[in-house]
Amino acid sequence: KPKTEHGAVKGYLGLTITDLPPEDCARLMVPVGEAVVALEILEGSPAGKCGLRVGDVIVRMEAEGNDRWNGDRDIYLEWIQSKRPGSTITITLLRDEKTVKLQAVLEARKE
Repeated sequence: KPKTEHGAVKGYLGLTITDLPPEDCARLMVPVGEAVVALEILEGSPAGKCGLRVGDVIVRMEAEGNDRWNGDRDIYLEWIQSKRPGSTITITLLRDEKTVKLQAVLEARKE
């Protein structure tokens, strides 16, 4: 079983991201460093099951208790893995110039 330092199982979304290029940030009116693009979504993963698509521009994720991730790629994995499997997160994204909110239920990471 995958465990963290605290002995808890890590949350898993099944999503690979990259930074949103500065020119796209300007076009979408999103601050640089506060949005990412979905690069790869693993088949059967929570990201795939909730309806995320490659190319979606993710601007925020929220968990219970007002716990937010603000689009900083450097802390994305750490933020997801700090959540328990079974946790629901709300993903706010831009798709075709519209704001979309999706809910994903994190799973335990399969090593």
